[in-house]
Amino acid sequence: METKKRGESTWIARVERWKKSGKSQRTFCLEEKCSFWSFRNWKARLAKSRREERTTPFVELPILEAKKTVPIDLMRITLPCGILIEIGSNASIARIKAILQIARSV
Repeated sequence: METKKRGESTWIARVERWKKSGKSQRTFCLEEKCSFWSFRNWKARLAKSRREERTTPFVELPILEAKKTVPIDLMRITLPCGILIEIGSNASIARIKAILQIARSV
């Protein structure tokens, strides 16, 4: 699994370098000494992955029951489109990042 992730991160970086290079795909691949067809396949795979991420705007998050005797402070975030997001102050950084990442794609 580690090797697969490393390979994916290598191709993500390579595609980003190509985008910034202003070169044709063929020229870029010749200079990088990588297969043009592998480059095309990875570019398509990564683009599909990004499209799927954008078309899945909701992530199921477990709801934690709060004790009724202990009030939970809420963080309130209002998006420019008018959506209000309320997050319990005890939410983890990972959960907040996930919520904001989803909100960015709305």
